[in-house]
Amino acid sequence: MRPRRPFLLLLAPTILAATLAGPWSADAAPQATGLRFIVQYDRGLSTAARIDLESQIGAANAQDFPLIDARVLHLPSQQAAEALGRSPGVRLVEADLPRRTTATPNDYWWPSQWGPVKTGSTTAWDQTTGDPGTVIAILDTGVETAHPDLSDKLVKGWDFVNNDSDPADDHGHGTFAAGVAAAQANNGVGVAGYCWSCRIMPVKVLGANGVGYDSVIASAVRWSADNGARVISMSLGGTASSTTLSSAVAYAIGKGVVVAAAAGNDSSTTVNYPAGYSGVLAVAATNSQDGLYSWSNHGSWITVGAPGCNYSTGPLGAYNNFCGTSSATPAVAGAAAAVLRPGDGLTPQAVRQAIVATAAPIGADWPGGRLDAAALTGALLSAAPAPPPPGSAPEPTLDTTPPTSPVLTSKANKTGITLSWTASSDNVGLAAYLVTRDGVALSQLSPSTTSLKDSGATAGSHAYQVWAVDTSSNSAASNTVLAAVSTTGPGRK
Repeated sequence: MRPRRPFLLLLAPTILAATLAGPWSADAAPQATGLRFIVQYDRGLSTAARIDLESQIGAANAQDFPLIDARVLHLPSQQAAEALGRSPGVRLVEADLPRRTTATPNDYWWPSQWGPVKTGSTTAWDQTTGDPGTVIAILDTGVETAHPDLSDKLVKGWDFVNNDSDPADDHGHGTFAAGVAAAQANNGVGVAGYCWSCRIMPVKVLGANGVGYDSVIASAVRWSADNGARVISMSLGGTASSTTLSSAVAYAIGKGVVVAAAAGNDSSTTVNYPAGYSGVLAVAATNSQDGLYSWSNHGSWITVGAPGCNYSTGPLGAYNNFCGTSSATPAVAGAAAAVLRPGDGLTPQAVRQAIVATAAPIGADWPGGRLDAAALTGALLSAAPAPPPPGSAPEPTLDTTPPTSPVLTSKANKTGITLSWTASSDNVGLAAYLVTRDGVALSQLSPSTTSLKDSGATAGSHAYQVWAVDTSSNSAASNTVLAAVSTTGPGRK
């Protein structure tokens, strides 16, 4: 076990890169991301050709991320990233954006847990306290594995920050989140988590400063889905979207994993990611009077609210009050996990719909209200079929069928280039469209969108392509179109 780092109670300073508007493009400033870029090559491109390309553009500190079929490169300039994106055999170049924690603990020895009472969890526990076969992956700063309320609940995890098998918590945030979701109950010690019997998978994706990169988080999402997690809880986020992270989330949901993520603590309606991705439970923070905490993000993109201050497991075996959408998120993850059991046939979509349908109305500006664990448990336990006898469950079917390829057309004028494409179809369902300019990710759009105006293209000819991506991360590319503009921006003569 590596030496423990000092426990930090304070959040890291706000990271400028976390406010970038979407996947990196020619008009976004890569300097804010530390010049880290996620690069995906065509699988037919040889290793020698990749090394040659990276050498030509001055790439350094290359690191492979096989779980997302990508490399992370440190590039010297924006122009280098554009040049790499235009090179044959390069499928994607986008900034490796940082995400950060969304809470910090306060008010030591808070005397009671009002959240489980408010959400009706005491009634829900009369029906079920969860199943030990249900695993909640806590993607965070790690988990204190020796904590008396957590030590008997843990399954094998991984540290994706240091790339080892010891996901110890050198910050404290992840230990708090784990306790909210599934701290041991009825043991005469500490607190009770929302799912008493569920197991916890500790997955470290954030460093001691509370910050982690999309390449790391996306790898961890896929690993968790492939290693038995039924629920993933992410108390982290940023305002910029990422194709790499979105694809990983879609992969997990496609494998039957319920994904919950924090809405953010900026008192804003700005969408945070990964909470804003399709199919994710985006969680806001509510108070004991069923109002919205002043610092919680909100808006129509939110799925549900949940208690935003929870007394939970802290570092060094202690307990503390844990506030933020980071605290509300594992409450929803734990309540969802409590009604799941192996072989129940419940899909992430069914769980999400039930959470919204059973939520207590509180007059919020999002479709769902506040989490109602009692109503959720009653609805899903009565709806779920009995699990099949051991050995009789059919093997899951892996979807490998890509969507149909969109057909892309373009029209240029003085204000930019308008792209339009035909809608793709898929046997399971589309997750998103990805638009690239000169091989670099330009924008990620919802599956109902079939047009985009690019007003940021520089003078000259540009190559555009649209990728249709389904919920199992299969993709299909459109034809490539060349379009030219004669100005460097809208309104210029």
